Amino acid sequence: MQLAGSHTFKAPRQVLWNLLNDPDVLARTTPGIESLEQTDADQYQAVLQVKMGPINSAFNGTLHVVDKSEPESYRLLIDVDGKIGQIKAEGSVIVICGKFALGTDIHSLSPLYVVGAVPQPRKRQNLAQRLARPPAAIQ
Repeated sequence: MQLAGSHTFKAPRQVLWNLLNDPDVLARTTPGIESLEQTDADQYQAVLQVKMGPINSAFNGTLHVVDKSEPESYRLLIDVDGKIGQIKAEGSVIVICGKFALGTDIHSLSPLYVVGAVPQPRKRQNLAQRLARPPAAIQ
């Protein structure tokens, strides 16, 4: 499954870049993340909570921020395991300065790989819609 989204914010590019690199903001704006504990520069221990229909399960694993190109882009690598399966996700975050000072665009693209009991086709669209929402913490 591939998820994509974009949103224009009325904020300068550097302000958005700083927010998107703040661990607290990263935890609040990454869907499903219950907690992030920094273990090294750009590396975190992650607890993810997935709630889809009858499925309500916690997953533990890692989140890595890689391929940073300040203030333009980075990738997130998420790898978590739970009782009902494993989730591997890779997200690209691109910060583009808007034309004519209208704002700054953030684009995200996230292939999502799920193994185990989690993947249920009738629920995928709801998850995709949830993950594609713009981050409320920086609107």
